Amino acid sequence: MPIHVHVSFAEFESKFELEYDNGKIKNINVLKVKGRLSLQPKETKEVIKFIKVYHGEIVEKWTKLIVQNKKITCEVVNKKIK
Repeated sequence: MPIHVHVSFAEFESKFELEYDNGKIKNINVLKVKGRLSLQPKETKEVIKFIKVYHGEIVEKWTKLIVQNKKITCEVVNKKIK
């Protein structure tokens, strides 16, 4: 399973898969979540900026949850990345 994060805003949700090459983000794939409306372009752009800044923390939490089978806490983010 690729490293990914689900992001929701109001009734919208999208899945963002992170592709790495030599430890750097090569690509961020935006995928539809079944049964949900996809994030709008404005929110998608904000999420991609957020992922580029915080990808290290995202990978760390994903590894703890998926690989190490440990509990993690979800975080609510309500500020924009500049």
